[in-house]
Amino acid sequence: IQCRIRVYPPYPSSPDEDWPVLLYNVTVRRAWQPYVRGYLTVQTILNVVGFSAFWLPPACGERMGLSISAILAAVASEIVISANLPQASEYTWFQKFSLLSLAFAFLSLMESVAVLYFYYKRSEDMVPWWFTKARMWYWERQKKAIV
Repeated sequence: IQCRIRVYPPYPSSPDEDWPVLLYNVTVRRAWQPYVRGYLTVQTILNVVGFSAFWLPPACGERMGLSISAILAAVASEIVISANLPQASEYTWFQKFSLLSLAFAFLSLMESVAVLYFYYKRSEDMVPWWFTKARMWYWERQKKAIV
């Protein structure tokens, strides 16, 4: 806490009196170590666990389970931690980190889905049937728009 005195010049209504004012500067700091230990480290470890699914062979059935478990654990951790934090109307660094961490876990899951899809696909064409139908529908629609 810092305090300083400032004396303002007299007002025209009372020219013989000074107007002293005390100005306080109060600095409040929050401990950051519990957040790093309790949240950032946990989210980072969960992302590493989610990315470790890339090292599992596609024939192993636990690849999807590991990715989904990492996402669920990240969401559960965020729920527990956000209950302990004060509410804020803007995005804090904590919320941005949480969204980025969840996005990485989701990308890990989507990559696992794509790898398993192509690993177990046994047809000649690697394009999914629904994508081919959607492409044909789009081309037909474009032909009608031109005519």
